[in-house]
Amino acid sequence: MLGGFGTGRRRSTVAAVTDVSLTVRRGETFGLIGESGSGKSTLARLSGALLPLTSGTVAFDGADVATADATSRRELRRRFQYVFQDAATALNPRITAGEQIARPLLRLGRASGRKDALRRTHRALELVGLSAGYADRYPHEFSGGQRQRVGIARAIALEPELLVLDEPTSALDVSTQATILDLLLDLKDELDLTYVFIGHNLALIEFLCDRIGVMHQGSLVETFPADDLFAADRHPTTRALLDAVLPVGAAAPLLKG
Repeated sequence: MLGGFGTGRRRSTVAAVTDVSLTVRRGETFGLIGESGSGKSTLARLSGALLPLTSGTVAFDGADVATADATSRRELRRRFQYVFQDAATALNPRITAGEQIARPLLRLGRASGRKDALRRTHRALELVGLSAGYADRYPHEFSGGQRQRVGIARAIALEPELLVLDEPTSALDVSTQATILDLLLDLKDELDLTYVFIGHNLALIEFLCDRIGVMHQGSLVETFPADDLFAADRHPTTRALLDAVLPVGAAAPLLKG
């Protein structure tokens, strides 16, 4: 897989992600780690066709995302959803929470009409711990944790199979992080979801994930089972990340047993 960004007047291309070969297994939580600027979020966006590939392929359940026709791509995007780091910027401040959940349902053909979209919106809000009445509120009327719940509701309302969680708790205080992480664990089981979890906290990644991939300067340098995170033969990039984070187990008190 290769993805690039155009820069400068002559639009020269800088490779943001290159030399990546990765399979995410159905039902697992795959952790993606790396230093800032290593290409983690770019890789996630390339995988869901939010950014264009310059070479390589991305397949979702056997279907080529990049070459899919408009109808197929719309369905693939429904099945592949994102929860972003900062819900304050991910939500439109001029539109109610309910409308932000309902519009994708209608646009992607998941709701048969406004009444069905409203029903599905209320159901999604309830799944993330918010009552139906929150649908009429605007983003500035929510706390940070509530905004993130709205972002999660918008994603799960479409009944996806894969959620990319791009540092979904890093903008929240510690106690709110715990409630959101508990929610994500519950939703994974209840809705039979697959997760790609992008993060910096390796103790948290180890706790949540089944396997881990490490990005360095746009490349995936190694993948391994989460239980092997502290193995002696880890890549130098992984070792450097381990040296820079909290001791293992630091995340455990945040999560329910």
